Amino acid sequence: MRTSREANLQGPHAGTGRTYAGLVTSNFMTLFLIASSGVYTASAMTEFNAMHLLGAAFTLESLALCIILPLAANLGNRLGRRRLFLAALAAYTGATVICAMAASGAWFVAGRTVMGAAWGLFMGNTFALVADLYPPGLATRRTGQMQAAGLVAMVGAAPVAGLFADLITWRAAFWVAVPALVAAWLLVATGRVAVGRGPAGPVDIVGVVCLAGVLTPFSCTMAWAGTAFPWASVTTVVLLGISLLCLVALVVVERRVRDGIFPVAVLANRPFLAVFGVTVLSALAGATGNFLPAFAQQVLGTSATVSGLVGMPGLGLAAVGASLLGRYLAARQRYRAVVAGWAGVLAGVTCLYFTFGPHTALILVFIAGTLMGVAQTGAQVVPYTFPMLALKPDLVPSGIALMTFGGTAANTVGAALLSAVAATGLTDTFRFAIIFGAAALIIAAFFRDPPTR
Repeated sequence: MRTSREANLQGPHAGTGRTYAGLVTSNFMTLFLIASSGVYTASAMTEFNAMHLLGAAFTLESLALCIILPLAANLGNRLGRRRLFLAALAAYTGATVICAMAASGAWFVAGRTVMGAAWGLFMGNTFALVADLYPPGLATRRTGQMQAAGLVAMVGAAPVAGLFADLITWRAAFWVAVPALVAAWLLVATGRVAVGRGPAGPVDIVGVVCLAGVLTPFSCTMAWAGTAFPWASVTTVVLLGISLLCLVALVVVERRVRDGIFPVAVLANRPFLAVFGVTVLSALAGATGNFLPAFAQQVLGTSATVSGLVGMPGLGLAAVGASLLGRYLAARQRYRAVVAGWAGVLAGVTCLYFTFGPHTALILVFIAGTLMGVAQTGAQVVPYTFPMLALKPDLVPSGIALMTFGGTAANTVGAALLSAVAATGLTDTFRFAIIFGAAALIIAAFFRDPPTR
């Protein structure tokens, strides 16, 4: 029997468990495919004899995600969030089938790129739909539970995909996901949900083009300068020049357009802006996690099996922590201590990174990976629940979409930037990260909770 507290939290949207189950399932499977992408992508490119496309498979998917994400809230308000979610999830499922059936590296990369774009459309609307389904307190708890389930998927993703690749085929990771994604689509399509619309202005096509012009040349430069072409080459200068010009154009466009991809009304909220800043810095620092296994193998001389275990304790703690944090924030709806703790752990782990070198004990690498997982607990819950408290209801979808974009874009840029730093040595990559931890701590020191709505 539900307690009176639980019943009061559910409010007018009781009986929406089917829709919520569909959202959890889609989130679980997409995070499974993302966390295991390093395994099945490498296996696929080896089979296709197309290792030259390995970087493109990751870069294009991430770029498509980053470029589409800022449009998700506006399109959701315009078309209806459930309608957009269902269309995007159908496209994602179709692209998953394309990858599973790919006969060449080019088809595989094309499928992954479509998956990135489709995920960008429905990911932000996933959390907005949770806000539509439940009142703020219960929505916060449900978001924490959903992210905890997603982190569980991420913990087991790479080992499971590895077993598939070794014992069956790398394609099995996609074929396992397809029926689950179809089930998620049916659950959301047949479940109950609030209207899920809001004010929508014209789609900022010019802003999206400028954003693509910023991210694409920058990512290509960071990925291929020093290998495909020299850092001091004309190609490097031209690509970075295009990226800089597009950044200037993006700033000019967004200052003048009424309904831009970066909503002014949301960014004018100082507490929101502070949480957004910590989210971005956390994603930048979190990109170092991609280099921990390589550091363990190449610098410390461990086996691939041992290096693959470095991040697992942190992900496990983050899964438990996300659920507990969601419950805590649902009950208290106060974020100051959480943001301070999130930034503090982030600063601490980047300080530990700064000591890394050839003689670092392996246990310190495991401790660093675990602490980064603890820091990412905040990143899994706060950006998706804080807008529900800090913003007016009609701005919540835009706020969630912007938080999602900030974290995703920062992780993309961070991975590219740290890859460039890694060319000088893996230890330099980890020492560089202290900049992100220190900046997050400074921002968190000035954060204050907004008045409770």
